[in-house]
Amino acid sequence: MRLVGIKYLYGRNFKLGINLYGVDGKLLLARGATLTPRAIDHLKKIGIWEVYIEDPDTTDIAVEGVLDELTRRKILMAINKEFSKTRIVEDRKFLDIDLEVFRGIVKIILKHIFLNKQKLINLLNLKTFDDYIYVHSLDVTIYSLILGVELAIHDDKLELLGLGAILHDVGKLFLPSHIINKEEKLTEEEYNILKSHVLIGYDILGKIIGMPTLSKTITLFHHERYDGTGYPRGLKNGEIPLFPRIVAIADVYDALTSDRPWREAFLPHMALEYLLSGGDTLFEKRLVRTFMEKIAVYPLATTVKLTTGEIGVVRDVKPGFSSRPTVRILYDSSGRRLKSDEIYEINLLEKPSILIEKVVKAVDPKDEKGENENINKVAS
Repeated sequence: MRLVGIKYLYGRNFKLGINLYGVDGKLLLARGATLTPRAIDHLKKIGIWEVYIEDPDTTDIAVEGVLDELTRRKILMAINKEFSKTRIVEDRKFLDIDLEVFRGIVKIILKHIFLNKQKLINLLNLKTFDDYIYVHSLDVTIYSLILGVELAIHDDKLELLGLGAILHDVGKLFLPSHIINKEEKLTEEEYNILKSHVLIGYDILGKIIGMPTLSKTITLFHHERYDGTGYPRGLKNGEIPLFPRIVAIADVYDALTSDRPWREAFLPHMALEYLLSGGDTLFEKRLVRTFMEKIAVYPLATTVKLTTGEIGVVRDVKPGFSSRPTVRILYDSSGRRLKSDEIYEINLLEKPSILIEKVVKAVDPKDEKGENENINKVAS
């Protein structure tokens, strides 16, 4: 299996490497389906810019998330169902959710995290534009809980962290979609409307009987920043509670690594560099470094070019050494595609002089022009 940009797949008849589902549980495209021009156009239309494809030389490279496919689908359907329970009465906004559903989801996620505690997070986030808020809520919860576990937060507090993380963006359910998905730069008025989602969400959660205070403060403060440049109150470092500081990192990382209407997703190494560059300015550096220890800088099935000129696919990544993976070389330094019996692997842990130069999104590296890696718009 290999991760590639779909714009490089036209006319090649590759087959999809994983199943793609919508939040309603319906299969969008099945594993093994031929990626015809029509299928590629459909994926682009719904907002998917990278996919995993089958490749005879990488069939043994399997990419798995924290949750198995069936569990993830069931959780997304449950989130979708609960988030659809919105109503407005005389301009007052309500979300009639069942907290026990979300508590159950958090417990399931925690169970899977503890079962996979020694593994790095490898799977990239494949979200459609329409299901973004649901999948984003789930993935932010997973990332937040992984960081919480690494920080040795007590189990009962982890459940509060997870509950707040999964509900951190509920205020956006009540904002106009043309603002949420606008491709151009927001006007000052639109940006102020967008920022209001934290106050709307906090007010909505305050109406729910049994909503823990620690959980709902995540909704209010997850856009505060370490240097005081965030909103809604401009809090600084220690003034920001720990849980919103954790969710802020998870929120931005997931937003950056997701396709959005105005840009393609950034690869993990770029998103992690952004977080690290914001250490002790936008985010708490201690938390960022802990988070980075659990995220694969170069996930399995990612194609990379080495400083030697060789190009291959990441085959294995060791916890604690995610920037030094084992790479299965498919192209030699001259750009020639190797035959199956010529393919070899380089363990970068054993070759300190060899570095990863760049990530390659094209199926055939010679087709790639140069990818723009500037991060010019992050989560708001």
